[in-house]
Amino acid sequence: MYQSYEQYDGQNELKVSTGITYLDGLSKELVEGQSGLIGWAPSVKGDYEYNVVAIYNHDETEPPLPNRITYFFAFHNGKPVVLVDQSNNGDPDCHPTTNTDLESNFERIATESTK
Repeated sequence: MYQSYEQYDGQNELKVSTGITYLDGLSKELVEGQSGLIGWAPSVKGDYEYNVVAIYNHDETEPPLPNRITYFFAFHNGKPVVLVDQSNNGDPDCHPTTNTDLESNFERIATESTK
């Protein structure tokens, strides 16, 4: 996508341009308007509807600011899914990405890693 992304490394907070920091901010993240569905689960198996295994963020530099793209690579009902959050005010709210290349590549990686 010709953008650089910063990865949450599992230890150091990942701050996005809207002021949210992940991992702490993940507890405030909505999924299509619903709370309490998403959480950090790097082992893939967690207690959430969406068990997040990786977080990547890109902060835009062009107005209107703040402006960010945050991807959550997760498992939902045991299947890989990529959620995206581009909210810039109010509650953080993610939804499944429409980027089919990203979705299919994550599915391929997830499938290969479970073989």
